[in-house]
Amino acid sequence: MEKSDPQGLSTQRRAIGLLLVDDHPLIRQGIIALIEDEPDMEVLAEAANGREAIERFRIHRPDVTLMDLQMSELGGVDAIIAIRSELCRSSPDSCRSSTVASRSRS
Repeated sequence: MEKSDPQGLSTQRRAIGLLLVDDHPLIRQGIIALIEDEPDMEVLAEAANGREAIERFRIHRPDVTLMDLQMSELGGVDAIIAIRSELCRSSPDSCRSSTVASRSRS
């Protein structure tokens, strides 16, 4: 993403990196379709359950994780706890990553 500073000089800014976690592929595809048009956001990875979310988070280190709370294998709450625990232990300064959790109405 390119932006101009007050003197009119062009500067490069990194897009907000997102990790999408939901056990419904259609939900993930819909969110991706919405985010594709946002120049300051980029989907770095997707996961279908909490275990995959932890693996993808380790690899991509997103700025924001959008996670469903009710999933098979490992639920969103447990995955968030594991990610935050590992992240804060390994790099306290990196502990600022945001997680947005949602629960589907099933």
